[in-house]
Amino acid sequence: MNTYRTKALFACASVGISALLFGCVSAREPDVKVKPDTGKTDTSKTDTSKSGSGLISHNLPEPKPISSFMLKGVDYLVKAQHESGGWGGGTHDHQEIRDPHAVKADPATTAFALMALMRAGHKPFEGSQKDVVLRGTKFLIAFVEDASPEGPKITTLENTQPQIKLGPYIDTSMASQFLSRVLPRLEEDPALKRRAEATI
Repeated sequence: MNTYRTKALFACASVGISALLFGCVSAREPDVKVKPDTGKTDTSKTDTSKSGSGLISHNLPEPKPISSFMLKGVDYLVKAQHESGGWGGGTHDHQEIRDPHAVKADPATTAFALMALMRAGHKPFEGSQKDVVLRGTKFLIAFVEDASPEGPKITTLENTQPQIKLGPYIDTSMASQFLSRVLPRLEEDPALKRRAEATI
């Protein structure tokens, strides 16, 4: 593949993935409003009864269908998944490495990829890419389980692309966000759901 086609492919995948992630955040925020008379947050429309955590909302609107051009981004993500179930963004020092399989899988990139796939309609037990999402979910759960209990970091990997751009705790933050969102989708595997709950 020549350089121009490589750059075009990455540009297309980046646009699609960015749009998926933006949609994941913007389309799925819980319905929360501020009461003008007290200044206190009203979360009465947020249903948290189905899980043991009051931090997890289950009354989120279903996202709108994605545009057809974003399917190229989904296809890229599926092909970029490691055998382990994770995804890697590479390091800041070696941005010239374009092969997604030539870098180590990291929690933040994995969580970003999984959230994009969920936004595109693929869940651990539904959608044409359910096996990809389930494998990635198991990878992330195991990664958190193996992390040092002292925290707050959940990985010893350093200088990754997400860390340089979004801070040293992005792995912890993104893993927590994804696992909170996927939790209600794990009802078909109670043991896996219990593991996910324990990591949040």
